[in-house]
Amino acid sequence: MKKLISILLCVLLLAGMTAGIASAESGKCPNCGEEYPAGEGYAFCPNCGEPLAAEDEYDFMIPMITKVTDEEEYVELPEDGSFDLTDYVLNQLDNSVYRETYEALAGGETVSMGGWGTTAKGLQQTLIDFGQKLSADGQAGGKTFEALHAVQDAFGVERTDKVDGEAYSQLLLRLLVLKEMDEDEYGVTEKLCDLPGEPIDYDECSYMMACADYLKGNYYKAKERFESCYWGDAEERAEKCAQPWPSNGQIWKDSNLGAGTQLTITVNGEPDVGMHVKIYTESGKLAAMLFVGGSGSASTWLPGGTYTIKDGTGRDWYGQEDSFGYYGNYEVMTFDDYGTTEVELKAGYSYTITINVQNASPDASNVGSMYDSYDDF
Repeated sequence: MKKLISILLCVLLLAGMTAGIASAESGKCPNCGEEYPAGEGYAFCPNCGEPLAAEDEYDFMIPMITKVTDEEEYVELPEDGSFDLTDYVLNQLDNSVYRETYEALAGGETVSMGGWGTTAKGLQQTLIDFGQKLSADGQAGGKTFEALHAVQDAFGVERTDKVDGEAYSQLLLRLLVLKEMDEDEYGVTEKLCDLPGEPIDYDECSYMMACADYLKGNYYKAKERFESCYWGDAEERAEKCAQPWPSNGQIWKDSNLGAGTQLTITVNGEPDVGMHVKIYTESGKLAAMLFVGGSGSASTWLPGGTYTIKDGTGRDWYGQEDSFGYYGNYEVMTFDDYGTTEVELKAGYSYTITINVQNASPDASNVGSMYDSYDDF
């Protein structure tokens, strides 16, 4: 593939080009017969607007000047004009393992359960690059095909019990989508939908992007993409993006943080409403996440320090990254009448924050809240 400049700027050089204009010296238009000021170098009659030269003479006069104004990707085709999508994908991925694996499979090899060797190892490495937890040991056992089926399921591709050239080329295209989204998700459709012969439909590309989001655990983003495209089972997939609630408790914590103080969140809530709690350090770094479904409690241990605590509530859960989506309710807790959003948790102490207090303790401090946007949550 070559980078070529594909924009041409046509410039009419009119001044001084009186040669070849039949009536420029006489100052009389050959079309309308009206006179015009001589010696001005007109190419068009100022009276009727028609060219002052015959059409073939005028066309001959127009020079083409190439000006470099922008650079865009141009796909060079072979002499027969054909376009090989898989070869294009391999060039974009630029990985010798992918190409060698594809060439072996396209040449007649297959990887089946129990298979082993370099090609099986190449398949395993490809699945690892999809984010699957797998060892590239060259032994295609149950874990290899479990990972394969996980990727195929995520992208809406029919499961296979063996991998040949066609099945592997399907994986490569989807891997390219996944990798391109990590670099520039807004440029994926532009890159893949403008290929020669348009082998990839816009809705198909949007569908693959939704599947990639789903595979990465961005379930709400996946839902939005599925809802906006009209490909295959996109509508059905959108309805299945909501995930089961996690168990009550800590669902994530920064492993670099120690434990000096205990924080417990107790919720008296509706049985079909969950709460996602995020705790941030004074510097704005996420320290821990808790989840409470309905009524219950969740605890975490943190170093003594100053923290900001946010909570989101909703019914449909889309994972740690997307929480309850745009339709959730998001707040930041406040700890005095002035709306202070930071609270000091001293080392050696235990703290409990109760949401929807039923029997308030006279020794407890009031905790309020203020609106927080989904994007800032």
